[in-house]
Amino acid sequence: MTVTESRAPLEHSALVRELGAVPFRVSSSSRSLALSPDGATVATVGEHVVQLLDAANGATLRVLELGGDERFELCAFASDGVLLFIAGWSATVLVLDARTLSLVRTLDTGHRGVHALASCPGAPHLLFTGGFEQHSALWDMRAGRIVCELPHWEHTAESRKPYVHKAVFSPDGARLVTVTYEGADLWEVPSGTHLGRVADTEFCPAGAAFSPDGEDLFVGNNVGRVALVNPRTGTFELERDALGSRRSIHAMFVTRDNESLVCCAEDGGAHVLSPSNLKLQRTVSGVGSLGTGAALGPDGDTLYLNDERGAIVRVSVSEGTIERPSVSGGCQHVAFLDDDTVVAVHHYGALARGSLRTGELQCTRGAQVWSTGLSSDGTKVALSGTKYDGMVTTILDTRTWKAVASSPLSGVTAVSDDGTVCVASERVVFFGDQRTRVDVPEVRQHARVHFGPGGSLLVALAGAEIVRIDVASRTVRDVAKVSKANAMAVDALGRVALAAGTKITLLGDESDKSAPEVFAFKGSNISCVATSLDGSLVAAGTHSGTLLLARRGEPKSGFSLRVARGSIDALAFSKDNALLVVGGSDPELRVFSVPKLFDAAPKPAAKSRAAVDSASADPKAPRAATKSKASAKKSAPAAAKKGKSSK
Repeated sequence: MTVTESRAPLEHSALVRELGAVPFRVSSSSRSLALSPDGATVATVGEHVVQLLDAANGATLRVLELGGDERFELCAFASDGVLLFIAGWSATVLVLDARTLSLVRTLDTGHRGVHALASCPGAPHLLFTGGFEQHSALWDMRAGRIVCELPHWEHTAESRKPYVHKAVFSPDGARLVTVTYEGADLWEVPSGTHLGRVADTEFCPAGAAFSPDGEDLFVGNNVGRVALVNPRTGTFELERDALGSRRSIHAMFVTRDNESLVCCAEDGGAHVLSPSNLKLQRTVSGVGSLGTGAALGPDGDTLYLNDERGAIVRVSVSEGTIERPSVSGGCQHVAFLDDDTVVAVHHYGALARGSLRTGELQCTRGAQVWSTGLSSDGTKVALSGTKYDGMVTTILDTRTWKAVASSPLSGVTAVSDDGTVCVASERVVFFGDQRTRVDVPEVRQHARVHFGPGGSLLVALAGAEIVRIDVASRTVRDVAKVSKANAMAVDALGRVALAAGTKITLLGDESDKSAPEVFAFKGSNISCVATSLDGSLVAAGTHSGTLLLARRGEPKSGFSLRVARGSIDALAFSKDNALLVVGGSDPELRVFSVPKLFDAAPKPAAKSRAAVDSASADPKAPRAATKSKASAKKSAPAAAKKGKSSK
């Protein structure tokens, strides 16, 4: 059967509750941020979405969705806050009204890609764009033309073809520092005269910042070294290994009182140095791996950063406190802990609990992990990565968030309701540790493993095969060949639901040899699948935010509804089949009423009212049509006979 995709509105009567944080709710693809000069507005951009947020409370002010195939990853406010500049992988710079996000003009820079944007203080009509290879440029935004070009290729190794990834104007707008991995250069504004090189290839600069009075220039590199530079002569006055090796500095800021130099590094910390001697004063840790966006507020103390999940983190430099959204996008697993509580596992190991009664969703902890598993009852979660609390895989109790078990293994992870953990890697499934193992067909990178009913049966999707393993005896019970699938779910009876492309395939248990039940949908590819505990219901999510629903054993029950703005990556039914929680790239979780979702299913197209009225007004019309058809059939043989006789 084929089910057409419905374009139902995102907010409809089936929605019971949204769980999520209102402050700083941004697109999960957010790559960069900029702060307006008055500190009132935060702008974020990610691929095809531009957002304006209230810097004080994080509320969303305006959202602009960009069409086309171009990817945008940079944003910058004009120094007077009137315009907002958006750029990315193409040569195009979009100039938007900073209040309404309406398009003012489009610039074609001629670069292969724009990697740096900066507006000149005191001269908001001057915009710097840094691009690939040969040159960067200063633009006059009033006329939409180039004022001067800055030919970096003349001052660097031509064969390396560096690009400018950072540009900083002096506070008075008379100087400009551009940073490539080949070095940092100082330019006069607006003439574009090259004043000299302030850091060379050996220093490998990664960030730069002027002091508030413009008398000092600070440069940081990709291994944690910081230098104090005289901006008039370009000479190093002081250089220090401030952050330790292997800590690349992404962004640098000097507070307004000139008392602190803040260095944002790839280790997830905001490191505060003394500008006079470059000694480390303190570190605000736990910010998380940083994205490309960073901005210091006009108060000289509030730091806004993009974390690795695209969310915005707000840091107080003086107090060392971190304010982050309670949850960000990228939900991987969800489950009902009880009738009121939903448990969610987000990317990078961020864990959250949400209440249907209050609508609150609170993020409790996070770590650098690459595989997670959540038990069907939501009481246990397995986190697997390079390191987590000193172990490679850790099992946590979601009611207390305390570790209850650990394993020195890493791989595709699953955990049963009773706490049994398995890790699948290459051609082996390990239970708990390396001493208990079961050999299986090759486990691919995107394989899935699930425990069956009561934790007694493990079903592993390995390549194009389903492997059923008896947990008690640690033996393979059955290997079934299936078509390539990218998502899997198991109900309490051990029956498997597979998703591949736009199809859901429902398999029976081991004893069921009947043909699989297949639901085929139209639309984007399926990203996740879930079944109810009794297996009577199956749900799937797509990359376009469409929810697919069907009842097992009812071929015509399948339908689709668009319920999310981003991709759907996690689904879970409540034990009574009354509720369905949906998670994905959106920052919030949505809880829907399952009966109301089926009520909202698209109905077969009915006859138009005009046609019905016409038919009721002329009851003889159908008979006349029938009669004319009969006459035509009767006259056809006579006509044929007449033609034959004429020959």
